[in-house]
Amino acid sequence: MQNSKLIKILRLLSEEEMRQLKKLVQSPCYTSNTNLLKLYGVLLKAHPEFERGMEKEKIFKKIFPKHEFSDSKWRNLTKDMTQLVEQFLIKKELEKDGIQKRKLLLKILGERRNAELFGKEENKITKTLKEDAFRDHIYFRDLLDVNGLRLDHIESQNIRLRAEQLQDRLHLLEMYYQVSKTKIEMELTSFSRIIKLEERSSTPMAKNLMLDICNKAQALYAEDDLVTFEELKSLFFENLSSLRKSMQQAILTLLINFVIRKMKEDDLKFNQLAFELYKEGIEKEILFEAQKMTGTGFMNIVVASAKSRAFEWTYNFIEQFSPYLDQEIAEDVEALSRSYLLFQEQKFEAAIQLINQNNFKHGLYKQSAKIHSLRCYFELFLKDHSYFDLLESTRANFERALYRDEQILKENKEGMLNFSAFLRILASEKLKGNLDQATKNRLLNLLETYKTIYSRSWLKGKIEI
Repeated sequence: MQNSKLIKILRLLSEEEMRQLKKLVQSPCYTSNTNLLKLYGVLLKAHPEFERGMEKEKIFKKIFPKHEFSDSKWRNLTKDMTQLVEQFLIKKELEKDGIQKRKLLLKILGERRNAELFGKEENKITKTLKEDAFRDHIYFRDLLDVNGLRLDHIESQNIRLRAEQLQDRLHLLEMYYQVSKTKIEMELTSFSRIIKLEERSSTPMAKNLMLDICNKAQALYAEDDLVTFEELKSLFFENLSSLRKSMQQAILTLLINFVIRKMKEDDLKFNQLAFELYKEGIEKEILFEAQKMTGTGFMNIVVASAKSRAFEWTYNFIEQFSPYLDQEIAEDVEALSRSYLLFQEQKFEAAIQLINQNNFKHGLYKQSAKIHSLRCYFELFLKDHSYFDLLESTRANFERALYRDEQILKENKEGMLNFSAFLRILASEKLKGNLDQATKNRLLNLLETYKTIYSRSWLKGKIEI
């Protein structure tokens, strides 16, 4: 018993700390095992020497007078007590180090997604750190930790803010490295005056999975080719279990963004790749966290899977994961997703009916639904030219509403207006009959002149049929 971990760790406690430990042992917040209080009483009397009467059988008899000695029961009891003492020491250290305590609270607030409380606590920590007179490696380490928690808290779609925080992080990392390196070099120099130190030549950095993946990711940014994409994809999925969740999400997002960019070259081929990546991300629980999904991410998955004609899979996805959406947008996203699925199944009238039945509350999804309706009307028009007037009146109403709406971002409004204008030209040409090659070329050239336009790939496909 004297050589057990429990006794070794209890010897580290002062008399005062030993008395304070009782509050933890008694607290129902930490344990409901009343036998631990009895064990504590025995150990308190023997502290700090623990020399006499420390045979485990004797102590067991004091705690369980009516029971025969059980080694497994004794091990479980002492294990629980050891964990309580460890918790006590951690608690004492956190109370002593206010910054570590506040960083832990900040981490908890971030994980629970309370932006208001997170922001206030972050400001308090940053202010406290900035008021510190020291600018040593500990100062920069603490700022790095706070910056990392802030990055975890920022929504992935807020690209500009994330980029700014990453720039700050790189600066802090360089400062931490330089200050730490200089301090270590100073200490080594002082030792060299006392003892003879052997010169150590710099050795190549050991092989590291994280470095390999990051270097391959950088190569994909630089080369932007399918070979590098496949190499990174293989390296990523083969070593998935060795990567933290945040790294899994970052690399999968990079792979998905690559195939989305490449859709301009071959929409069907790269859409299928996107669907496969989304599918892997869902099966391996990379694309969502704490049973939450963003509306944009949800719609991207629906679009990729429906375009790949995986209709049953898409229906199941909507059913299973729509509860993961924020309640404020869930109804809009689900209606838009189901209507898009109907569109890909060429059930255009049903898709329009579903959109008209839903009162879209959020501007982004409201405008997306109207564009989607126009695409449905255009598909019906291609089969039956009597839909032309309905298509044109719907398009004109949409355009007027866009001009009146001052809440839409300028770039988004421009893309929608360009879509509406080009759709009018395309429908007018189609009304005349089949397009000859010269007209197709003229329309394709016109489409390329638009810097921003919604549904570019779909419009291109409608020209070429």
